[in-house]
Amino acid sequence: MGLVASVKRAATRAVVNQLVGMADSSDASLLRMLGAVKSVSSLDWYDKGLGAMEGYIRAGHPGVEAVRRAMRVMSKTTRKKFVENLVMNVFIEGNRKRFAFYEKEGFGPPTTLLISPTTVCNLKCYGCYAEGHDVHSTLSFEAMDKLIAEGKEVGTPFVQFVGGEPFLVKHLWDLFEKHPDVFFNVFTNATQLGDAEIEKLASMGHVALSVSVEGLQMHTDERRGRGIYALATNTMRKLADKGVLVAFSATYSKANFDTVGTEPFMDAMIDAGCVFGWFFPLMPVGSCAVPQLMLTPYQKMQIKDRLAEMRATRPLLFFDFGHDEWLAGGCLAGRKMLHVNSQGGVEPCMFTQFAVDNIHGKSFSDVLRSKFLGKVRDDERIRANPQKTCLVTDVPEVFREIVKEEGAKDQSGDGLMTTMAPVLDAFAREDKALHEAEKK
Repeated sequence: MGLVASVKRAATRAVVNQLVGMADSSDASLLRMLGAVKSVSSLDWYDKGLGAMEGYIRAGHPGVEAVRRAMRVMSKTTRKKFVENLVMNVFIEGNRKRFAFYEKEGFGPPTTLLISPTTVCNLKCYGCYAEGHDVHSTLSFEAMDKLIAEGKEVGTPFVQFVGGEPFLVKHLWDLFEKHPDVFFNVFTNATQLGDAEIEKLASMGHVALSVSVEGLQMHTDERRGRGIYALATNTMRKLADKGVLVAFSATYSKANFDTVGTEPFMDAMIDAGCVFGWFFPLMPVGSCAVPQLMLTPYQKMQIKDRLAEMRATRPLLFFDFGHDEWLAGGCLAGRKMLHVNSQGGVEPCMFTQFAVDNIHGKSFSDVLRSKFLGKVRDDERIRANPQKTCLVTDVPEVFREIVKEEGAKDQSGDGLMTTMAPVLDAFAREDKALHEAEKK
């Protein structure tokens, strides 16, 4: 890094640190600090985000209080790593690396790398998307270490572990220690986290936790097992009390439609110490798919409206994979994120369980050059309508075509190409008709 770049990075870090430190300051002070951040950032996309933040502050949006809550929850260690690893390494320096890769290759690396270190899990949740992958496969420390290191080189220092239950893989802790400059997020059922593990996470600061629930106690315990809701929320509170960033992860379906994302649910997550949340629609993928539990298109639209109301009234940040991907120009699969399964297969996302390439024997950069991933990134039909771009539920016929053309191999006994094809095609037609009717 040259002298000018080093000075600019130091100036940016100083301003961001000051902004984070002023989380509880007046709106006027925050607006002045946002102006200062703009002055040290030359990234157009970053300026757009800062402009949106200014609008939220001026409007008194609950999202501003959500950010303040997050800053108050974070310990000094977590706050330092949040600035260094997420803001600086992922969104500022990472963007520069991704743009440099784009100028050379004609496409950019993903911002986020999803890794399933194992598909082994101590819970048996019906309809789990991971069911069907080889339940005995676990990625070695060496394979994940190499993958993460190569990801950092091209601007992908944001790693999210999914599964299976990631914390059943003990060398996950070694990866955290080996890569203190990466921002990690782990989707977990929380059953493997005792007080010692929570203390360890607090001491590191660069690992966030996303704890899975299915709504409130009745629905969580019904799908995950008796007592899991109490265990999950208790662990959330312990993590927050230690200054660890903690989020919830909720899958919405017909089974929990009446409660997930409602006021009582959101308030319970806030009380448990969550500062962020993820919502996922139940996907009919994997060998144990339950398409009968998919929301209807109309119910899915109701969820969208419900979450919009919560976003406007609750100090809690969240991302809904059923409706919010338009913020990044459409479906993230193969473009803004990639999934590496527990056998090393490289999938566009964890719900598109087909792969051509494998990380065993290939570098991360070589994997990114795959024709399969290139078609997923570039097919104009996928992003013709940024509001409706999910490969599985919105354009399933396009994804099936790409899979056939590139000879992508089924990774999980998935019925996407066979038994689920008519189900998904019917859903896509009904959903399209519903949205077209809404426009009239």
